[in-house]
Amino acid sequence: MHKSLIAIILLVLIGAAVCPVYAYNIPELFPAANLSTAPAAGKSKVTAVFESGSRTATEYTEDRDVSGNLEYQRYDLRFDQELDKTTKYYFAYEQYHKDYSALDNFDSTSYEYHGGFAHTFENVRSGALKLDMDIGLREKDYRTADPSDYARSSADLGLDYKYGDSWDLYWRNGFVNYEYLNADGDQLKLYTKLGGKLWLVDKRLELGSSYKYEGISQHDPSLDRSEHIVNTISSYKFNLPYLNKVSALYEFGRNDTRDDDEDRDDVLTFKYTRWYVSSEHPILKNLDTAFKYGENIRGYDTSPNNYHTWYAENKTNLNIFEDKAIKVVLSTQLEHRDGAYVSVDALKYRKDVAGTRLSFKVKNNWELAPSFTFKKYDYRDNHVKDEQDYDAKIEFVKEFNQNLDIRITVRNCWKDYRLQPDLMIETVNAGIEYKF
Repeated sequence: MHKSLIAIILLVLIGAAVCPVYAYNIPELFPAANLSTAPAAGKSKVTAVFESGSRTATEYTEDRDVSGNLEYQRYDLRFDQELDKTTKYYFAYEQYHKDYSALDNFDSTSYEYHGGFAHTFENVRSGALKLDMDIGLREKDYRTADPSDYARSSADLGLDYKYGDSWDLYWRNGFVNYEYLNADGDQLKLYTKLGGKLWLVDKRLELGSSYKYEGISQHDPSLDRSEHIVNTISSYKFNLPYLNKVSALYEFGRNDTRDDDEDRDDVLTFKYTRWYVSSEHPILKNLDTAFKYGENIRGYDTSPNNYHTWYAENKTNLNIFEDKAIKVVLSTQLEHRDGAYVSVDALKYRKDVAGTRLSFKVKNNWELAPSFTFKKYDYRDNHVKDEQDYDAKIEFVKEFNQNLDIRITVRNCWKDYRLQPDLMIETVNAGIEYKF
């Protein structure tokens, strides 16, 4: 791991030369652990989450042929310390076990460590300057495919300068390094990213854009390459009776399945394009709805499963009742997705989703939220894969004296396949957060 250590040392020296402390938006490594807001200045927060259960490998992907069901367990632990209003740091640890029912070569255990710190300089030429750093290490061990074992080290350094309510300019620089037991898979990715936001018309109009360059060096020099990611986003607040806000995003570039947000175990490089347009509509004082329409395009370098997906979503919230002590909210979700695969007709599908969630909250005390979601997958040329999912979930959150929170989520999903044996998957998630 000599390349990783050299890169980390260089980034630390750069950070020390620019400024002795750091700040930005510290990345949340474990979203499930966010039981409440950040700790108050001068306080600490410890968060622990355990999750165990079963799921399908396609649950978080649009690649419907990433086949296989798996049992899994996750252990997450995080410590946050906010020294004052401008300085904070954190440490995080995750242990993740996967056991596939058929794909034994993907069975694995991974260990991930992250640490970071942040500092904000206020009143810098009438603006605020933030400096941040994050350092991470992941070790992944496969049970039956030892040559695939790897260590992933990373470091990220960023600067963010915000000038009042007018504009924001940020820069990020770092590396991601993979070292495999079989050195043929070694890869070092160096990147830099520059972006900014601009607010106009009394902050009603927001314009943002970013460019990321990645230089990739691999064990085989003939595979070295450069990658680019371009992102633009904009929004406008209308504040009209039935139209509050319209937003749009467009992004294109290259990535690979190890560094993407999808939770998967194969290693594929791809080009992608994605965009969406969304709108927010206040219907009544206690009723609002939002629509989203978009497209995802992905083309793999070494896999034929390139896809082109269109989707439309609607989410609605109805505030049934609220006073100083109690709040009751009913939420609904609708979605239609049409997935077209360029060269594999058997994978083309239509997906329809309808869901509802009822939240009953006694403020500063506890919350109970049952939900139910129905999903239907209809394959055009391969009805063996047709399925209907009946997904029930109940969440319970309890607050103790504003210092201790616990959260328990239980999920059961019955997958009714048209021409295959039915499947029941179950998940339990339990988390605790303590502030001191």
